[in-house]
Amino acid sequence: FIIGSRRDFIMSEPPTVLSLNVVEARDLAAKDATGYSDPYAEIRLVINGKKQEPKYETRAVTQTLNPVWKSNYRFINAKFGAKSVQLVIKLWDRDKLFGGIGDHLQKDDFLGIVTIDVKAALPDYDESLLFDQWLTLQEYDKNHKGEKVSGDVRVQLSWGDLGVEAMEGVATPPTKHRKSLFA
Repeated sequence: FIIGSRRDFIMSEPPTVLSLNVVEARDLAAKDATGYSDPYAEIRLVINGKKQEPKYETRAVTQTLNPVWKSNYRFINAKFGAKSVQLVIKLWDRDKLFGGIGDHLQKDDFLGIVTIDVKAALPDYDESLLFDQWLTLQEYDKNHKGEKVSGDVRVQLSWGDLGVEAMEGVATPPTKHRKSLFA
């Protein structure tokens, strides 16, 4: 149910805020000897092929293959009108050995990657859209070919601050849910 016309929510200029919620993941690969992983997500905005700072990271959830993060991030004043705007989300298994100085002695294990074409997910800079989708983790990353990858990650995206309100269930104006990149 939408109040007003669709044009009321479409901006002629690119927005200055992109909201992201890394909600959860499911059926991840087990990387630890315990049969579980300690997953966390690393999030990076890429504009026209160039990685943007800062890089964000969720907290690690210990001993699970189905972590829930519900971690919200805002990308502010980025060049969203650029030709290519992508969000790259890599999932990792935190490996930490306690050995005194530098404690982090072991390299984290790769769990998978998803790349989201932001303009395809949220077309027309329409602030009333909420992209909410499970995305299948991919095994290809030039540094991690052939590693065991399984599972999906659920993300929510929206232009502007409406996204954060919608993610918390208080969307004004009412939000249209976009179920697929191709719908």
